[in-house]
Amino acid sequence: MKNLFPGHFANSSQDIDKLWQNCIFVLDANVLLSLYRYSDSTRSELLKVFEAIAERLWIPHQVAYEYLTNRLVVISEQAKFYDDAIKRIDGLKKLLENSNQHPFVTPETLEKSSIIFGNLTEELTENRRIHDKRITQDEIKDKLQEILSNNVGEGYQKDKLEEIILSGKARYDERIPPGFGDAKKGGESVLFIDRCKPYGDYVVWLQMLDHAKKLDRPMIFVTGDVKEDWWTVFQGKTVGPHPLLVQEFLAGTGNGFYMYTPDKFLERASTYLDQAASVESVQEIRDLQKDDEFEADIFDTALNSLWPEKTKIKPASPFDSNNNRSRGQRSEADLSLDLVDLPWNESSITRDVSDHALSNSPLHELISRLDILQRKRSALQSRLMELQLEENLDAEYELIRFRLRDLDRSIHSKKSELNEILIKNRN
Repeated sequence: MKNLFPGHFANSSQDIDKLWQNCIFVLDANVLLSLYRYSDSTRSELLKVFEAIAERLWIPHQVAYEYLTNRLVVISEQAKFYDDAIKRIDGLKKLLENSNQHPFVTPETLEKSSIIFGNLTEELTENRRIHDKRITQDEIKDKLQEILSNNVGEGYQKDKLEEIILSGKARYDERIPPGFGDAKKGGESVLFIDRCKPYGDYVVWLQMLDHAKKLDRPMIFVTGDVKEDWWTVFQGKTVGPHPLLVQEFLAGTGNGFYMYTPDKFLERASTYLDQAASVESVQEIRDLQKDDEFEADIFDTALNSLWPEKTKIKPASPFDSNNNRSRGQRSEADLSLDLVDLPWNESSITRDVSDHALSNSPLHELISRLDILQRKRSALQSRLMELQLEENLDAEYELIRFRLRDLDRSIHSKKSELNEILIKNRN
């Protein structure tokens, strides 16, 4: 039975032991980008493991491209946590300094607290400055360059990518992994770079297969992507690699294939590679992974499943007899058109959308607002990428970074509201 269905026997301990002895280790872009999100100690432990396996470490060209393209965005996203912390400290300080309303503290306590607040703000400001230096002086990128050196695969030419787009669509229609969970990326854009976006994971997969064939070696893939287009997930728990991936890899290369999330990989490295992994570091990676799973579950699942496809909506004709409906009776199609067309300005980010929402539809209202925020963020992020490629880090670049930070805060707030509604509906 194992010979017929090898993908369902990938968790065999004997097979995994053999893989660790002879495999090529492949890192996904999200693993490299998460190095900017970890504490110094956790990052250091991971980099030591990467150094220990440097001779067997390799990344596909697509992974390198996604890492370098998104690096500055991730750095910018992390900077907002410093700003938020400083803002909260300042808010608490002002609250306690108001002696005319609750909560009250004695002048002596307030004086001592002010010193602590000052020290905290000073340290956070300095740490943010160090973090921002990575925009131009990135020690993490330099370390990865040192470890990976020439262990980066070759990219595909445009004609090859055009073929992949066609074959990828056919695979996604049949829900063949990997990548079918990204089918909606890129929208209806005619730009080649946008048309390629849904197939990034598929390109990574093909480049891994090519490299495995060339070297005639098995592979272990480390990825932070936890969607079902990579994994077998049962009752919310990740069981192992998707069986079809294991079978396709074996059929195409004659070798074994396995996958780990970063936390599991760090744990196993302590056993197989004699690399010490602290419980704290593993837990930090795991906690961050849970946050990512929460974000994906709330935004992707809710938006894609509960809200109608925007691309299939046609504007109502001025001669349509339904065009004179009252605002409270408007269809979801009309609503989505109004919201998608909102211009960029400060008020459009914070405005109350209840006037446009269907009556008694708080869930749809929140999903609509998330859609707007995400579209605006995507547009700004694209412009940020253009400026990065032009090395034009001027005032516009900084302004976009601040706008992205504010958008991220709004998106986080709306996702929290949406999660509360979904939890109430489940109960």
